[in-house]
Amino acid sequence: MGVAGGSRTAVRIDEFHSRLPDLFFVRREHESFIQSRAVYGTPDLAVELVSPNDRPAAIFEVEADYHRIGVPEIMFIDQQKQRVRILRKRGTEQDTDYTETILTEGELAFETVPGFALQVQWLFAAVRPDELELITALLSA
Repeated sequence: MGVAGGSRTAVRIDEFHSRLPDLFFVRREHESFIQSRAVYGTPDLAVELVSPNDRPAAIFEVEADYHRIGVPEIMFIDQQKQRVRILRKRGTEQDTDYTETILTEGELAFETVPGFALQVQWLFAAVRPDELELITALLSA
């Protein structure tokens, strides 16, 4: 389906600026964006884990950068608030037309990775689900 990467790979925002998303996904048809030093193009998904020390202004800056390059699906996972904030691009403009969804429970379905979904509760559970049960549930979806 594509390539998933983590926080050791930069996503180029412009000539002088990059971001290090906690997780990103690039569909197979966009794999050429991934070079040895960074992602030079728009990833299909960017996931950020919100730290208790993150200022709202800093989160806004990250969001604005991802909007600027037109990331189709942006997720902020906030362990402290136990919520997932999802921004999905609608339309064709680079910097506009994003819808916002906030989930505190239920299913988190990824539009950019068709058929892949998680239960929001899995992200915030004190005891993580059994790996085999989790993989079985993901594969049966």
